[in-house]
Amino acid sequence: MESARQFDDIATVDPPPPYRPSDQGQNGSITLDLDYMKSIPGMLKAIEMVLYIIILICVGVGIHAWIHLRGVAIWALIWTILLYGVMATSVREKIRVIHWSASDFLSTGLHFMMMLIASIVAATHAGRGISADDAAIAFGFITAAVCFYHCYLRYPDFKSLVDRAQASRHSTTAQAGGQVRTTVTTVQQGDVVTERTVTTVHQ
Repeated sequence: MESARQFDDIATVDPPPPYRPSDQGQNGSITLDLDYMKSIPGMLKAIEMVLYIIILICVGVGIHAWIHLRGVAIWALIWTILLYGVMATSVREKIRVIHWSASDFLSTGLHFMMMLIASIVAATHAGRGISADDAAIAFGFITAAVCFYHCYLRYPDFKSLVDRAQASRHSTTAQAGGQVRTTVTTVQQGDVVTERTVTTVHQ
């Protein structure tokens, strides 16, 4: 006799660790995570915030406006402050639906690309001589380098999350055994196209 079982192709991740009140401080108060602040990613995050401020100061006193470089620095500074405020405190343990290390990798990677592009554009339009504008460009490249190194350190965490999601998605099929048949159903409603993948295991 042949029986068939179907499994939806839905990616899942491991559940977060159990909630422990001791991690949150007494009476649910917000406490500082000194371990993160002393870690290399934490120190790099603090260095990035300082570099963004230096870029804004240099652009402010310079001759050229460098609107693109200033815009990237402002946006990256605000987002970095918010993310650092979460990861350097017990708020990180309270909001567990987000993988903060992966979010740190993605946001820092975006900052790296935007700061590198903005610095290159500013460098192509810079004049001769040493000025505050040149300092802003130089600090822009330095910031991009720091962000790249930060991403390099965070990449293993991001890759681990992706690997766990893929392993969890295929674990049901792997444990079931037998013959596997995958069916992809495409449904179009107006301009919206929805695809649903169904894996059928025959035993």
